[in-house]
Amino acid sequence: MNAEDLTLLDQHRKFLRARAVADDVARERGYQSAGRKSELERLGFGRTQQLIPALTIPIWSVRGAIESYQLRPDQPRMDKKAKPRKYELKAGGKMLWMFIGA
Repeated sequence: MNAEDLTLLDQHRKFLRARAVADDVARERGYQSAGRKSELERLGFGRTQQLIPALTIPIWSVRGAIESYQLRPDQPRMDKKAKPRKYELKAGGKMLWMFIGA
């Protein structure tokens, strides 16, 4: 799929613009809206995570390839403390952080 073919729902475009992400940057980074559960399943999200509509956010590796995806559903599920899970990682995935320097 070409970057030009990626689609964003209006609410996701507004969300990104409110966070100073220009349309061309969102397109270049590969942000897109998911409107079907099958799309999220194909990306590796589990059944409980397949909440639509949702903004899918690619996680890029240092080598410039898409390593994984993060999901921001419009209606997030609640965690054990009844707080919304605004972002979802693929089932079994975790975010790795690397700190360089002191």
